[in-house]
Amino acid sequence: MDREEIAKAVEVVVFRWCNTPGDVEDPPTKELTYTALGAVFSQLHRFPTLAHLDLNLCPDMYPEPLVVNGTGYVDLGRHPSAAGIVEFTLLQALLRGSSRLCLKSLTLANISGYPYEFYKSQGFVEVLSSIEHLHVSVHNGMYSIDGPRSEELSDWMWLVTVPANLLGPTQARLTSLTLMSDLPVGRSPRVDLSPLFFPMLRYLELGGFIFDHHRRTEDFIVRQGQTLTTLVLDSCSMYMSLGQDPIRPWRDVCDRFAETLGVLIDVQFHIREGWGLDNRKRTGEGLRLSTHLGLTTSNAAKHRLGHSAQMSISACPIELLALIVNRISDDKGLRVVRAVDRMFCALATPLIFQRVYVKNRLPSAQNLAALMEHDEVAQVVKTVVFHWCNDPERVEDTPTKESTYIALEIIFSHLHLFPALVNLELNLCPDICPQPLVVDDSGHVDLDRNPSEAVIVESTLLQALLRGTDRPHLKSLAITNLSGYPYKFSNSQDFVEVLSSVEHLHIGLNDALIIGPCAWKLAEWMWLVTLPDSLLGPTQARLMSLTLVSHHVPTSFSLLLDFSTLFFPVLHRIKLDRIALDHHRRIEDFIVAHGRTLRTLVLDSCPMRVSFEGGPPRPWHLVCNRFAETLEVLVDVQFHSRDEWYLDIDAGGTTGDLETRLLYLFGGLSWEYGPWEREHVELLDRIAIEHLLAKVEQRRLGEKTSRAGYAAM
Repeated sequence: MDREEIAKAVEVVVFRWCNTPGDVEDPPTKELTYTALGAVFSQLHRFPTLAHLDLNLCPDMYPEPLVVNGTGYVDLGRHPSAAGIVEFTLLQALLRGSSRLCLKSLTLANISGYPYEFYKSQGFVEVLSSIEHLHVSVHNGMYSIDGPRSEELSDWMWLVTVPANLLGPTQARLTSLTLMSDLPVGRSPRVDLSPLFFPMLRYLELGGFIFDHHRRTEDFIVRQGQTLTTLVLDSCSMYMSLGQDPIRPWRDVCDRFAETLGVLIDVQFHIREGWGLDNRKRTGEGLRLSTHLGLTTSNAAKHRLGHSAQMSISACPIELLALIVNRISDDKGLRVVRAVDRMFCALATPLIFQRVYVKNRLPSAQNLAALMEHDEVAQVVKTVVFHWCNDPERVEDTPTKESTYIALEIIFSHLHLFPALVNLELNLCPDICPQPLVVDDSGHVDLDRNPSEAVIVESTLLQALLRGTDRPHLKSLAITNLSGYPYKFSNSQDFVEVLSSVEHLHIGLNDALIIGPCAWKLAEWMWLVTLPDSLLGPTQARLMSLTLVSHHVPTSFSLLLDFSTLFFPVLHRIKLDRIALDHHRRIEDFIVAHGRTLRTLVLDSCPMRVSFEGGPPRPWHLVCNRFAETLEVLVDVQFHSRDEWYLDIDAGGTTGDLETRLLYLFGGLSWEYGPWEREHVELLDRIAIEHLLAKVEQRRLGEKTSRAGYAAM
């Protein structure tokens, strides 16, 4: 540069990143290197004939990613990244000074994906204004950017910086454009190049772009149709959903290109063997196109799912994303998760999939189906949770609903593909509107005339669970908002087998989901027969925890419930929610029968039924006194009410923040007490429950002391 005769002859300057282990510099030498590079690239104008600048930056920023802080700024002082410092130094120096370059060709290879402010500067616009050949490759891969907002900034690079700042300024001379990403972009993050037009563009190469039915990238290509002579699509895939044909197949795209690219004389479709800007080796099998399949990108060609399928987390349920962030605490793990936002192969560790979610929406079902197909992930899944989705903005049309039902049926009939699965939670529809279960005079359901999505999903999940010979060996089963319709399969031997291994059972019935002339009869049958005989009746020798919930008001059917014949030899915990007690003592007897094993008893909004005249036949103080005498190992008792009708009593030693509350059900209404001798009853109840709480607290403290003494031995 200092020798004018030589400097006048320089037409091309090439920067190449050096990663040779033997050439590693110590920190003082690195500082001198950065200073020297800054001086060189801020004075490139001293090469008067310079027309081509080729910057080949770091292809792999491990182990020094570009770290950004919580406000999105680069903190090179606290986290010095050689790759980041060199990139920043070269690009900043390029724009420094008043004498700028008149380049014909600019290559920015492996730029980090950080949207630097100087990309928006007038100086950068001036540098680009003379460019005829532009090559930009963005590094979104592993360890490129780290920090709280790294993913957001990386997305911003493609959403805004590339189209608006790198391509947006007037580039009337541009004849050749190459855009590459080391991981698929175009759909997530969305890249919209369709408004851009370069009047002299003859060569266009796109790498790692996802096409879809929105046609944004396709429209950009077609817009250059009058000048474009060469088109290269390198590892560009077409998006499609699992189990469905692509909405816009490649044949439609190719037909459009054939019609609109009037001067095209060279077209190339390739697939690279591996992802990453430093792995550009292409397969030698001629023209090939790939399909981006839901969560899966196949680089094995056409519409087949390849053996080395990689999965994108961008379409996963939001619960799954939150779970990933919460489960991974170390910085390296978080960096990996952020880096694989668009593609991963079982992530850094599959343990984050111990608990997976699915909703009654097709994308969610497809996500879980994709996870099920990957052995490395499937083998660690321990809990599957179904959540009902009522989002009005995500309502599916009828054909999509049918596809959703099929996808859910496939999943729940193949739960055995999760070999470690022990917990299943089905959170069904909590609301009667807008599609209740309609039954006719004979008690039959006509889903063709009155299609109820809630019941179709409920029936689909439960029947699929019982299908086939390979069933999950569940330890915990929770079914909330069960419609109350007594399905025949609930009496089957298959259902007995599913329940036989269960240790923790939660059943919530919602008889308000049924309407019609015989609705009350069906609900009654569910409470009086199906619940005790089918859901609880089969031998469940392992049952340790039982929760029964009425999702409606304390139902009068529960007054006739008879659990007195049921016995579970290792039952440790009982929770009853909105189940009424009465003087027949059937529920009370069921509780007392487990007095030698029961350690926790929770009665939430469980009223004592009384008649219209006189006092309660079975006041609460008699129940509490009996519990105090017979529940020999009870160490936790909780009586609560979600309603305004309760008796306030100091909770004493009970756990939790709720106050202890009791209530009576008087006729069809609940009251603190009735029109009988209220003060007398209240006094006796208060004394009895305080006695029970004191006895339970004494037992708990005794156990605590015993454990402390044993530990000290």
